[in-house]
Formats: sequence, C-alpha cells, structure tokens
Amino acid sequence: MKQKRNAEDNRGTMQKLFDRLTLTWRLMIDSRVSIGHKIIPPLALLYLISPLDFIPDFLLPFGVMDDIGVVILALEFFIRMAPGEVVREHLNQLKQRFTTDDDGFGTGDVVDGDYFYKDNN
Repeated sequence: MKQKRNAEDNRGTMQKLFDRLTLTWRLMIDSRVSIGHKIIPPLALLYLISPLDFIPDFLLPFGVMDDIGVVILALEFFIRMAPGEVVREHLNQLKQRFTTDDDGFGTGDVVDGDYFYKDNN
C-alpha cells in the first residue's frame, strides 16, 4: 500500500539538517528549556573542535565525518530531551514559515499564470 508523503518528506537532506539546526537554536533561546539541557549543544560543538576523538581518525578513514555524526546525535538528543510541547510549538512555527508566503498564500509545486509568445517573424 502506497503511503501519502507530506511536504516535509520531499525536502532535501541538507534542508532537513538546516531545519534541525534552526530548531536547536530556537530551543536554546527559549526560556522554557532548562539550563541543564542547554549545555548539550555547546558540549557537542566543543567536541567537534576538540582534538580528542571517540573513534581515532586512523581507525576509520572517515576523517571528520564521525565527529559530525556525534554532533548530529547530540543535537537530536537535545531536541528529544526538550519539553515536548515547546518542541511542537517551534516545529509548527517552522512549518508555517515554509508553507505560506508573505501574502499568506500557500506555496506549492504548481504555479498558475498566463504565458504569451510573440513571434517576430
């Protein structure tokens, strides 16, 4: 049975990553998220720039990719540990940002308009 895909499924991986970073930033500046939870993203960034690795680069040929993976996991952990209602509120605000224009009209894949071609011959 074929499932209906929503607009978020059609977005690219990089856009989804940007969305997660935006959500992380919004949660970091939200006063409803505890200070204890807010320490996770700075620790993840500190790990990224730190010369210490959980998996040394000589064991795996991925270089910095394993470090980025640890940072992504830490940010996902931070988002999941934040209060659910706060995360849902920010997600809804982010979704609204991508589903409406400045005029309030929905943005979709269809553009309706007139096209005129003038042949000079």
